[in-house]
Amino acid sequence: YVYLPWCYHTDSNIGYAFVNFTDATGAAAVSSVMQGRLWIVGGSRRVSQICPAHVQCLAANVLQFSQRMDSFIQREHLPVVFNKGEMED
Repeated sequence: YVYLPWCYHTDSNIGYAFVNFTDATGAAAVSSVMQGRLWIVGGSRRVSQICPAHVQCLAANVLQFSQRMDSFIQREHLPVVFNKGEMED
Protein backbone atom coordinates (compact mmCIF):
# COMPACT_ATOMS: atom_id res chain seq x y z
CA TYR A 1 0.00 0.00 0.00
CA VAL A 2 1.45 3.33 -1.06
CA TYR A 3 -0.46 6.59 -0.74
CA LEU A 4 0.78 10.13 -1.35
CA PRO A 5 -1.94 12.61 -0.31
CA TRP A 6 -2.62 15.18 -3.02
CA CYS A 7 -3.46 18.88 -2.69
CA TYR A 8 -5.82 19.93 -5.45
CA HIS A 9 -5.27 23.63 -4.74
CA THR A 10 -1.53 23.47 -5.48
CA ASP A 11 -1.78 20.41 -7.77
CA SER A 12 1.05 18.68 -5.92
CA ASN A 13 1.80 16.11 -3.24
CA ILE A 14 1.26 17.41 0.28
CA GLY A 15 4.76 16.31 1.25
CA TYR A 16 4.33 12.99 2.97
CA ALA A 17 3.42 9.40 2.12
CA PHE A 18 1.97 6.30 3.71
CA VAL A 19 3.77 3.05 2.89
CA ASN A 20 2.55 -0.28 4.26
CA PHE A 21 5.20 -3.03 4.46
CA THR A 22 4.45 -6.73 4.73
CA ASP A 23 7.17 -7.33 7.31
CA ALA A 24 9.29 -5.46 9.84
CA THR A 25 12.55 -6.33 8.07
CA GLY A 26 11.52 -4.53 4.89
CA ALA A 27 10.25 -1.53 6.83
CA ALA A 28 13.51 -1.30 8.81
CA ALA A 29 15.63 -1.57 5.64
CA VAL A 30 13.78 1.23 3.87
CA SER A 31 13.72 3.35 7.01
CA SER A 32 17.50 3.07 7.44
CA VAL A 33 18.06 4.27 3.86
CA MET A 34 15.40 7.01 3.77
CA GLN A 35 15.65 8.52 7.28
CA GLY A 36 17.24 11.95 7.05
CA ARG A 37 17.56 11.89 3.24
CA LEU A 38 17.65 15.34 1.64
CA TRP A 39 15.16 15.94 -1.17
CA ILE A 40 15.36 18.98 -3.43
CA VAL A 41 12.24 19.32 -5.55
CA GLY A 42 11.00 22.43 -7.30
CA GLY A 43 13.35 24.67 -5.35
CA SER A 44 12.18 23.24 -2.03
CA ARG A 45 14.61 21.44 0.29
CA ARG A 46 13.12 18.75 2.53
CA VAL A 47 14.63 16.14 4.83
CA SER A 48 12.71 12.88 5.11
CA GLN A 49 11.52 11.74 8.51
CA ILE A 50 10.34 8.15 8.90
CA CYS A 51 7.86 7.23 11.64
CA PRO A 52 5.28 4.50 12.21
CA ALA A 53 1.74 5.35 11.17
CA HIS A 54 -1.12 5.40 13.64
CA VAL A 55 -3.00 2.95 11.39
CA GLN A 56 -1.23 -0.37 10.74
CA CYS A 57 -1.88 -3.17 8.18
CA LEU A 58 -3.23 -3.11 4.66
CA ALA A 59 -6.89 -3.75 5.48
CA ALA A 60 -7.01 -0.99 8.10
CA ASN A 61 -5.30 1.50 5.77
CA VAL A 62 -7.65 0.74 2.88
CA LEU A 63 -10.67 1.02 5.19
CA GLN A 64 -9.51 4.33 6.64
CA PHE A 65 -8.83 5.78 3.20
CA SER A 66 -12.21 4.64 1.83
CA GLN A 67 -14.01 6.28 4.76
CA ARG A 68 -12.21 9.59 4.19
CA MET A 69 -12.09 9.58 0.39
CA ASP A 70 -13.41 12.68 -1.33
CA SER A 71 -15.86 12.06 -4.14
CA PHE A 72 -13.81 14.21 -6.52
CA ILE A 73 -10.50 12.33 -6.11
CA GLN A 74 -8.89 11.41 -9.43
CA ARG A 75 -7.84 7.83 -10.17
CA GLU A 76 -4.14 8.72 -10.45
CA HIS A 77 -4.23 10.05 -6.86
CA LEU A 78 -5.68 6.89 -5.31
CA PRO A 79 -3.54 4.62 -3.12
CA VAL A 80 -1.70 1.85 -4.94
CA VAL A 81 -1.60 -1.72 -3.65
CA PHE A 82 1.17 -4.15 -4.61
CA ASN A 83 1.11 -7.91 -4.12
CA LYS A 84 4.45 -9.72 -4.56
CA GLY A 85 5.77 -6.80 -6.60
CA GLU A 86 2.74 -6.58 -8.90
CA MET A 87 0.34 -3.66 -8.80
CA GLU A 88 -3.25 -4.65 -8.05
CA ASP A 89 -6.27 -2.84 -9.46
